[in-house]
Amino acid sequence: MLVLDEPSTGLAATDVEHLARCLGRLARRGNAVVVIEHHTELLEICDRLVELGPEGGEKGGQIVSAGTPRELAHEKGSITGPWLFRAPGEAPGSGAQVKPKAPRRKKPAAKKKATATKKKAASRKAAASRRAAR
Repeated sequence: MLVLDEPSTGLAATDVEHLARCLGRLARRGNAVVVIEHHTELLEICDRLVELGPEGGEKGGQIVSAGTPRELAHEKGSITGPWLFRAPGEAPGSGAQVKPKAPRRKKPAAKKKATATKKKAASRKAAASRRAAR
């Protein structure tokens, strides 16, 4: 069992992604990974969340809500839930309806190939005219 207390603190976004991949590998290998965290992007990829509160210190330590990240996003009693699955700049509580962005379209391979073929043809033509000029 691994217990980590806020491992994302001070990390850049790319480092948080790397941390998430490492934690995922540890879990897939059969390790129990317990993370105390506030970083919502890490919370969103967890198998299960246990939210403690309702405040810190003597007023905390009770289980406020528990479940998958999607369940907490819809649970009315959750303090963290409204912050999950939000688009950047979106108000808390509206994130549960966020749909994933459509992937960017790439240029069709045929168009790329046609452009490359035109360039090759122009290059061959230029080389032929240089040879003829000699």
